[in-house]
Amino acid sequence: MAFFILAPMDDVTDTVFRRIVADCAAPDMTMTEFVNVDGLTSVGRPKLMHRLSVEHDSVPVIAQIWGKKPENFKQIADEIASGVIPGFAGVDINFGCPEKSVVKNECCSALAQPQLRDKALAIINATKEGLVGRLPLSIKTRLGFKDIDYSWHEFLLEQKPDMLTVHVRTTREMSKVPARWEAIEPIVILRDRISPNTKIVLNGDVMNREQGEKLARKHGVDGIMIGRGVFHDPYCFAPTTHQPTCQLAKPAALSASSDATHFSSPVLTSPYDDTVRSATQRENAHHLEVHSGCKTPWQQKTKQERIDLLKHHMNLHEQTYPNGARPFNPLKKFAKIYISDFPGASELRDKVMHTSSVEEAIELLQ
Repeated sequence: MAFFILAPMDDVTDTVFRRIVADCAAPDMTMTEFVNVDGLTSVGRPKLMHRLSVEHDSVPVIAQIWGKKPENFKQIADEIASGVIPGFAGVDINFGCPEKSVVKNECCSALAQPQLRDKALAIINATKEGLVGRLPLSIKTRLGFKDIDYSWHEFLLEQKPDMLTVHVRTTREMSKVPARWEAIEPIVILRDRISPNTKIVLNGDVMNREQGEKLARKHGVDGIMIGRGVFHDPYCFAPTTHQPTCQLAKPAALSASSDATHFSSPVLTSPYDDTVRSATQRENAHHLEVHSGCKTPWQQKTKQERIDLLKHHMNLHEQTYPNGARPFNPLKKFAKIYISDFPGASELRDKVMHTSSVEEAIELLQ
């Protein structure tokens, strides 16, 4: 049975939104927004630490980091593994971001280019040195830089990461073409030969659990990562026949020693084996069967229930980031998740987009 992960998305997957998604239909793991290790080791650190908050998280969280200097990867990995930066189940290296400004600086997906492999290796080794086996290491990447390049995945698998997530497009393709799901199959074959204990995760154009389970079976991957699908349905991780109720109660925050952070057991063949077993046990316990054509829990929500969830999201944002600690404007993008598929949704969404504060938006939605 495949496990499911909420993808890292900039200005989206903060601790507040991760909590909203988990309350609606929890994935097995989530990832933070990508956090720059060079910034975290500079005077700008205080402005970035909110990206590593796990205040509201109720499922294991992986910290996704990116940057340029290997020594900074080592330092931040050590801080996460030692609990100086607490609450994480693992560390993920971002070798997948295709943004031009990032690629120009020879970071993230730029490192898939053959001439930059030494830099990629230095970053991986430095991160391993920082973790010292205390937490698992995963890597998120793409099919290649300009074209599909399986030598890149062979190289990554030779480093024996605990998990390798592949967004099945190249850097050049960005998100402009359909995902090439079948292109992950040679990577699974490489994994079986080079690093059998590495979990392979497919990412790209997966909209919900039902689709993800079918893709996992067809292409032989261990896990599925969903990103933009959550913008269409915050219940995307729920089986279509399962109808959970969104619970709004605040959980205890995860700590570095939390039982929920269960991926670092040194006795496991791979720390992510626990996730696979948990996913299987949960599915068997519920005896759930997914049927095409069933309404998802989100499709069954009324207009008022959708608006109430948006208001809850905004209130939790305000409680978490008081005094403008995190800007309001990026929060407005979430309106398209909640305010949709009912009469007058477009007009109401437009009004929300023209508000300038949480208070103003909440008043509008009353």
